[in-house]
Amino acid sequence: MPELHRRAAAWLGEHGLLADAVRHWLAAGDHGRAGRLIVRRLAIGQVLGLTGTRLPDELVRQLSEAPRAVEPEAALVAAAAAPAHGDNAAGTGSLDHAARLIARLPAGQEDRIVRCRLTHAVIRMAQQRSRCPDTAGAAAAEAELLSPRLTRATMAAHPEIPALTLAIRGQGQLRDGSLHAATVSLSAGLKAACAAGNGALRRDCLVDLALLEALRGRFRAADELATHASQPPLPAWTATDRSRSSLHVVRAWIGLARGEPAQTHRELGYARAALSSAPDPFVTEICALTAGLARAAEQSGPPAGRIGDTVAGCRLPVGLLRTVEPVCAAVLDSSGGPRTRVLTRPEHVRPAPDPVERLSAREREVLGRLAQMMTTEEIAADLYLSVNTVKTHLKSVYRKLAVTRRSAAVRRARELKLLVDGKGG
Repeated sequence: MPELHRRAAAWLGEHGLLADAVRHWLAAGDHGRAGRLIVRRLAIGQVLGLTGTRLPDELVRQLSEAPRAVEPEAALVAAAAAPAHGDNAAGTGSLDHAARLIARLPAGQEDRIVRCRLTHAVIRMAQQRSRCPDTAGAAAAEAELLSPRLTRATMAAHPEIPALTLAIRGQGQLRDGSLHAATVSLSAGLKAACAAGNGALRRDCLVDLALLEALRGRFRAADELATHASQPPLPAWTATDRSRSSLHVVRAWIGLARGEPAQTHRELGYARAALSSAPDPFVTEICALTAGLARAAEQSGPPAGRIGDTVAGCRLPVGLLRTVEPVCAAVLDSSGGPRTRVLTRPEHVRPAPDPVERLSAREREVLGRLAQMMTTEEIAADLYLSVNTVKTHLKSVYRKLAVTRRSAAVRRARELKLLVDGKGG
């Protein structure tokens, strides 16, 4: 029987049926070959849950129970699988053991070494992204150095790796105050996360982009991004997700800009609760700045003095403070008082004109998925259509709504009440 399992595993692995091949390698009692297959295919994302396609839970559990590995691949896979079953200590030990085994690989096995090192970096990024951003950032830098040593086709087949790398790099750039660079990285990370089918990464990129726009004073854009991040099919937040506190801080800034102090104080309370579960010094500073700004908006006196009091003692990067100060000035406008005029809605708004032509049922379905930040390929798969057919529907939607871009189409659809509960009405 073990020999039959090995023969089946080899055939299945050669034909791209990863989960079935791993199942047979484990049935043959060969954790080493199972690990080699996963690492050689750069499929560690299926163990870590970074891809739309994942290894079944029972296989991940068996991989985490591997005996002491003698090859780095088995140790790497065991390290990736252990936290999924609540054994973080074992995962850390396996990861350290894998690093020692990688260092012993012969110099002539360069491709194997690169794949093992890249897999090691991906595991560190995934497991430390919420626990220790600095460690995750160092792993992301290593992944960026290793990726060009593999073929472009190989990396294109694994968008979850650049998605994770770009999300971590963009998060670090945002916290360093490099807003333009962060915009580029997070936008690219968002696109790669969509291609990888990783809803959690897509959600986190949207939240960081929303925070970035709020710090620039672009509150309408921040509101749209925060709304997208909170809608299905994107996953809900867990207690340890760092992006949850960022989302509430963004909403607090939006409340300030709209002159809605009740929303600001409510969201600040949610942000502090989230920070108690998942501390983030950067978001804590933004939260304190927002709270100070909310207090200053309710005080009287010259705006300049109130801005100075609010910014004094803030430990954000100097370059970021220069960007934020004019935003504070816009919120604390010359009228003083608790209400502001940055995003205050006028009492009488002229109703938006109807679309040139009525949207078909299929066009509404496409539009609803567009509002969920789904890519053209994802929409096609979700609606069982070809990509060309989806593109044809999108062109028709743009024409009927008199727009030329996706974001404008979604905004126009919201004005016309064409979206219900984030989907096509």
